[in-house]
Amino acid sequence: MQENPFSPSFSIRPERFFGRNRELDLMRAALDNPNSANRFLFMTGTRGCGKTSLLHQFAILARQRHWTVLETTYQDALTSLRLYADGGPSIAAALTRRLAKARLSAGLFLAIDEIQRIPETEMEEICHAVQAAKTQGHDIALVLAGLPAAYQTIRHYPGCTFVQRMRRLRLGMLAKSEADSLLRGTFAHVPELVAGQHSMDELAAFSAGHPYLLQLAG
Repeated sequence: MQENPFSPSFSIRPERFFGRNRELDLMRAALDNPNSANRFLFMTGTRGCGKTSLLHQFAILARQRHWTVLETTYQDALTSLRLYADGGPSIAAALTRRLAKARLSAGLFLAIDEIQRIPETEMEEICHAVQAAKTQGHDIALVLAGLPAAYQTIRHYPGCTFVQRMRRLRLGMLAKSEADSLLRGTFAHVPELVAGQHSMDELAAFSAGHPYLLQLAG
């Protein structure tokens, strides 16, 4: 029996990715432009809107451009950065030393998911290290993803004023054309399933472009 191609879940990357072309173009341009302010993004959105999936796509784009990628969650973000820096108690100093010696073909891309769950002290260490590396002129990019309230909370941490200068990327619902593409592509993956345009229009309308509801309805 063919496995259901629709897999409603939170914080799990789907097998297939559709839409978000504007956001993907924004990240491509940022990775290719050392002076782009969009290398530092705070992405927010409701649960199930596709933050985790898009964050992973950003990491793929960075790898394709030969960036060194640290793709993490709140659980291991600081640990991953410390392991990469491979230094002493000052992660900021260790990171700048590592970047100075590494001679990366591109830069360091740090992606952190579920940012609303990271402890304040750990977030402050990460912000301090990233800001220090940026100030020293190293190619570094940081994308944070979390629920909308996370931005207002983290930007007011005493050690995270750096976040206030990050670009805010609010992830909304999929456009109708994107929802149509997702449905057509997913149904096409299982030839035994047949859905007419009317049925797909009903699914798209029911979901209002919300990726999780599209999966759930499917």
